[in-house]
Amino acid sequence: MEDKQKQEDMTAIKKQENRTYSIYEVAEMTMLSDRTIRNYIRRGLLKGKLEGGAWCFTEDELSEFFKEDYVKQAAVGKAEGIVAHFLEEDRKGKDSLCAIYDLNVRDAQEGKGLCEKLLLQINADENRQVTYSYRYDAKKGTARIILSGAADEVTKLLEILKKNRLI
Repeated sequence: MEDKQKQEDMTAIKKQENRTYSIYEVAEMTMLSDRTIRNYIRRGLLKGKLEGGAWCFTEDELSEFFKEDYVKQAAVGKAEGIVAHFLEEDRKGKDSLCAIYDLNVRDAQEGKGLCEKLLLQINADENRQVTYSYRYDAKKGTARIILSGAADEVTKLLEILKKNRLI
């Protein structure tokens, strides 16, 4: 039984290795607009391929993109904006929570896998009002996830992250 689970995990990892990402997925990862991502493509900061009229980006292309200081600063600024907005917002009568979760991960793939599971859960509920940010830091070997919103929703999402750890 345990071997079967390992095989399924390895198959999932192999599928992710060949995975490409769209402009909208990159925008979601960075919290930048799709227009900003298109500007980065036009300026040559983000390289990818046009397939069927849509841009696609590999893990390697994204890794190079995220190494750019300009891009890092923009993404970090957006992520920090979530926390600043949480601190400034008046939430009378609402239990709210802002969490910064640094996950030690083996590689970008593991972090993105956890990120995708989280996004599936967030997107499954159209009424869920949670602000989300994801960033992988290769030097530190961490995936930073910032969640902000209704306390019960953020708590549920943190539990999902905890349950889906592969380490």
